[in-house]
Amino acid sequence: MQQGFSNQQGKPVSIGSKADVSQLKDYRGWRYRPEIDGLRAIAVLAVIINHFNPKLLPSGFLGVDMFFVISGFVVTASLRNKPEQSWPAYLLNFYSRRVKRLIPALITCVTITSLIGCFCILPQARELQPSLYTGMASLAGISNLYLFLQSTDYFGTAAELNLFTQTWSLGVEEQFYLGFPVLLGWCGFSQSKTSRGSQTLLTVIIGLVIASLVGYVRLSQTNAMAAFFLMPARFWELGLGCLAFLGTNHLSNNLFLTLKRILAPMSVLALLSMLFVSKDFQVDATIAISALSAVALTSFDVKIAIVKLLSWTWIVKIGLLSYSLYLWHWSVLVISRWTIGIHWFTVPFQGLGILGLAVLSYHYIETPLRRHPWSLKRSKNIAYGLFACLIASIALYGLSSPLKGKLYLLGGDEIPPNWARNEDREYIEFCHAEQGFEPQVFEACLSKASDPTKQSIFLLGDSHARNILKGLESAFPNWNVNYATMGHGCGVIPIENISPELDRRVNCSGYVNGIIGAIENPTLIKPGDLIVIGSLTGNIGRHDQVGWQAFEDNIEEISRQLKQNQAYLILTSDVPGLSIHVSRCLKNRLRKIENPLCQRSIKESRNRHKKIYEIANTLDSKLDNFYFLDYHDQLCHQNLCSAYLGDQVIYFDADHISDKVSQDLGKFIQNWAEMNGIIPDYHKNGLNPVSTIEPYPASD
Repeated sequence: MQQGFSNQQGKPVSIGSKADVSQLKDYRGWRYRPEIDGLRAIAVLAVIINHFNPKLLPSGFLGVDMFFVISGFVVTASLRNKPEQSWPAYLLNFYSRRVKRLIPALITCVTITSLIGCFCILPQARELQPSLYTGMASLAGISNLYLFLQSTDYFGTAAELNLFTQTWSLGVEEQFYLGFPVLLGWCGFSQSKTSRGSQTLLTVIIGLVIASLVGYVRLSQTNAMAAFFLMPARFWELGLGCLAFLGTNHLSNNLFLTLKRILAPMSVLALLSMLFVSKDFQVDATIAISALSAVALTSFDVKIAIVKLLSWTWIVKIGLLSYSLYLWHWSVLVISRWTIGIHWFTVPFQGLGILGLAVLSYHYIETPLRRHPWSLKRSKNIAYGLFACLIASIALYGLSSPLKGKLYLLGGDEIPPNWARNEDREYIEFCHAEQGFEPQVFEACLSKASDPTKQSIFLLGDSHARNILKGLESAFPNWNVNYATMGHGCGVIPIENISPELDRRVNCSGYVNGIIGAIENPTLIKPGDLIVIGSLTGNIGRHDQVGWQAFEDNIEEISRQLKQNQAYLILTSDVPGLSIHVSRCLKNRLRKIENPLCQRSIKESRNRHKKIYEIANTLDSKLDNFYFLDYHDQLCHQNLCSAYLGDQVIYFDADHISDKVSQDLGKFIQNWAEMNGIIPDYHKNGLNPVSTIEPYPASD
């Protein structure tokens, strides 16, 4: 996101009322080019609009790709016009200018945003500490690597709530800045060796661009986050900017000069249209918008109408603010998401806040510190910048650890305790195999845990089965209630639905095979015992009809196997769940009412779990030892499913209920069991199961 060009004295050129377009030199003179800042204005506005509401500009996030191309173009031009000095000396000068240009505004934004974040974001929220770590990584120029290693989905909730997700692109650019000038020096690309250096560089860059583009396309299919976050997979965009600059020097014949008048407006209009393309075409749109940006930069001419429009003073001013706008818009939006939310009536104030912060940053941080002579020695400038980053990182570490939770000011409701982890996110529950399945889990949690003098309940499935553990213990106080559940959506799912990656990581197939061994064990399951199975319904069939059918077949086979032991199978419904993390739903001093994003009607919620109801109806008609425990509606109130049940917060994340809420379900489960004859021992009294499955409500 480098800013414009400089005059021959190295000072930023001021923009007059008409941007002084008529006084600009030929492109190869490389004085200030306002139309490049005009293109930056389009890019940053596209990003901001998309982050406010993706529906308004579905591919507005591609503005970042435009920035990459522009950066490659501008950096190449800057290095091409270096003064007559040794290349090592110029590298120090280049890195010094980069430090002065980027670091002060970044440190200011990261430090202030972190402090406000600690005031406004719940200390228990799982996104707070990763936000601060991302901020520290951004000061080291590696936030893109940190987000990649955290398996962050840029379009997911975790990224949306991270205070510094936007800094990933700065990491890509800073890593490019480290290596690219060295590459240019190696190619002999300098003012005194223009022809030979340009030809060598052209050949090298074309080869690297092709290799990087191929890598990007392939990684997009196999490892999308690597394609998104890593610099080698993004080099081709910055390289296109370099090639665009070289093109302005080599493509100067009359035919090309004529084509400019057609290419410039067409490329800009096509570029704008790409911003409205669906996110589903992300890879194709990224390639297209990067290529169009390069074509536009190559074909810009001061005599063309579109260039004059992009040089209009107010568009240029937005472009000049682009770096600060990019930094601060995300801070405002994320803090808003954590507090008052983003609504149609808040947008004007949030927009003004973004603009005001960007203007202050540009005029009082960026510009003065960029122009101020920190030291006569370039190496000291670099050292000062790195030292400032170190001090800011230490401050962020203090906020993330020693001062964690001590600055929070908003009060309000708290997130319930996580039953699987302690406050430090350390795993603490053995019988819920979150970290990977081990065979001894079944032995310790099922076989050895039972009192042979009592009837037993065996709770199996994924973490959504674990949701109702306390409810079962409350409903069946005189029974053995044993459980061996599995994390990561690995429950009673068909083996063929388990991804190889998941199996390598947590041995999911070992857990599924362990269930089969348990139900076939006559010494474990006695007549009259109950096997309760629950699952996150979205993981059962992986949205595939074949997968759902395989799950139904599995449940039917388990039920028939249990019948041989005179035992019974209970399949449970799922929790309504939230579309976002519960921390964004809680009421506080700024948000007196529940976030509307955390609410949906009972009918809409049940519709999300439609397949489990259909399977339950089918199995109920075929099996006489099968029950369906539908507790879904018990977690809703007044036809609305939300984060609250009365004044009580239900979830500790997006779809796992607290042990307190689970225990409160005990009375409902007990009444359900009595109605079905499970209490007292119905198999001794000759009572037949009574189905409690209601016909699934037809969707609109």
